[in-house]
Amino acid sequence: MKLFLSMFLALPFLIGAQTEATAQGFSALLEKLEISVKDSEPNWKLERKEPQANSTTYCWKSAAKEVTVEITSTASAQEALNMLKSTAMRVPVAPKPVTQSIGDKAVLYKMDRADSSMLLYTKSNIFVKVSASDFNDTDRFARLIADQIPSRSNK
Repeated sequence: MKLFLSMFLALPFLIGAQTEATAQGFSALLEKLEISVKDSEPNWKLERKEPQANSTTYCWKSAAKEVTVEITSTASAQEALNMLKSTAMRVPVAPKPVTQSIGDKAVLYKMDRADSSMLLYTKSNIFVKVSASDFNDTDRFARLIADQIPSRSNK
């Protein structure tokens, strides 16, 4: 009984420690991502950064071009996939095939007569939405960000 009570009392501490570790890992990922974009895309300037509890939205600009990235940390890979599916259901155009794989699951939206596009993908427990005025920028930023996200571990 004492062991059960001890475990029950320690549970909030353990959950809090795990959440804090996850938040620290997400913060470190975001910092790594910002440095990578700054180093790899020197002509692009970070115009806006909007951090929230489990997500951050970035807006980079270069001349007349713009790239917006929303990156969200979820509790699991399944939750990230659910976010992708939920977001994809609200897009009013049909998805296009993703020619090169990115992350664990990806969905591309691009109008036939426009160059703007949006790429949604998951990698591990991270959901990413990248949209840009130019498809090549969407693709390049999406891959740059995906390279910074660690693959899921086999737990």
